[in-house]
This record gives sequence, C-alpha cells and structure tokens, in this order.
Amino acid sequence: PPAGVELRYVIADPGSWLYFDPVRPVMQGDGFVMAEPTEACPGYNAWKYGTDGLPAWLPGDARTARARYIAARVDYLEGGLDSSAGKGAFYPVLDKSCAAMLQGPFRLQRGLGYAAYERELLKPEKPRRMLVAAGCGHRVECVLASVEGRALLFEQP
Repeated sequence: PPAGVELRYVIADPGSWLYFDPVRPVMQGDGFVMAEPTEACPGYNAWKYGTDGLPAWLPGDARTARARYIAARVDYLEGGLDSSAGKGAFYPVLDKSCAAMLQGPFRLQRGLGYAAYERELLKPEKPRRMLVAAGCGHRVECVLASVEGRALLFEQP
C-alpha cells in the first residue's frame, strides 16, 4: 500500500481456510487440539487449503506467505447459525471435499478452528478478533449488518 495507508482485512464466513503447515485443528470437547491428520486425504495441504503448490502469482514461498499473514491486520466474522445443513446455511454450496472437511463440518466450526490454530501456532503480531454474528446463517445481509459485523467493519471496540 502507499505510504501512510494501513490495510486491514475482515474475513467473513469463508467455506474453507488456508493453513500454513500440515497441522489442522481437531474439535475435542469444547475446544480444539492441533494435530496432523491421520486419515487418508491426499492433497489436504495443497493450495487453497494449504501451502503446497502455491500459485506462481504469489510472491515468495510458503514461509514468506506465512510471515506476511502473521504481520497483516486481520479480523474474522462468522455467522452463529452457519453450523448445520439447516435453512440459511447454504449447505449445498459448502465445500465438502476431503481437504475442507478436515477443517470442520460447517463454516462456523471451520472458522473457530482456524482462530484456535492461529492463536496456538501462527501467533499473529497484532491482536485479532473472531466475532460471531448471533442469529445469522450464511447470509451476507445479516452477517455484515449485525452488531458484530459493524464492529469489525467500522473498527468499533
């Protein structure tokens, strides 16, 4: 960015996440543990799920991508009801590949797992927020307009 301009990213309710190593969060009780997958899932760490085979248009290698992500200002937003195959979750379009399912069964679980992975293994330079828009499924007009969405988009505490 130009001098004096600071970029900030708000990642909202994605279907899958980019991991910077082979480790994935595994739901256990009320939290997550970090482990390399034990089930057969060829390509689970390939680009867009991991850093194997990064595209040529990305500058540098996996180590560079990780360092840039750790240094970036990033916050996360998830729909609180985006955690099932029910109404409003748009489950039919959810990525259900083996690599995506290793990240969790639904978008909310995948996002919470990624936040846990990031806190435990990536350790970003700047604090990041993971907010959940209560009462919202996978609907942009609900998630972004929610109290939580407005707080992230307009940098409210």
